[in-house]
Amino acid sequence: MNGPVGAAHWRWTGSSATYSGWHQRLRRKRGPARARRCVSCGGQAAQWSLQPNVPEAWIQTDARGRRWACIVAAYAPRCQPCHLGLDATEVWRRGQPQLEQRARGSQHGMAKLTEEAVRAIRAAWTGRRGQLAELARQYGVWPGTIEFVVKKQTWTHVA
Repeated sequence: MNGPVGAAHWRWTGSSATYSGWHQRLRRKRGPARARRCVSCGGQAAQWSLQPNVPEAWIQTDARGRRWACIVAAYAPRCQPCHLGLDATEVWRRGQPQLEQRARGSQHGMAKLTEEAVRAIRAAWTGRRGQLAELARQYGVWPGTIEFVVKKQTWTHVA
């Protein structure tokens, strides 16, 4: 690394680090989680996960409801299914409403189609030559997007 790190760095925030800042610090100190085994199932770890037995006094929460602790020992490597399962259990234990893991469909910030448009595309699809490009122009997306929609590789939650 170039330049000062930790408390010697001019932008050091100590224990008031943000969620992202703390996770960057964690990866720098312990390395990538994928280099380790999941502590829950023994499979390939993918993420650092906050341990369930961390005292509430150590926990910080941001406006989005993300929780973290500014203590390296509070984290263990977990695969994504175990991490998500643990998070769901923790949310249930605390009595908080479960947050959606990711936005789907038109609720996603990058969506160019709506659920109604997806239904219309699937209803209009006949497989005719040139129809992908035609529908893509009509809806302002790439032909590959239309292909994924009609093959139900995307927008799988829409009937």
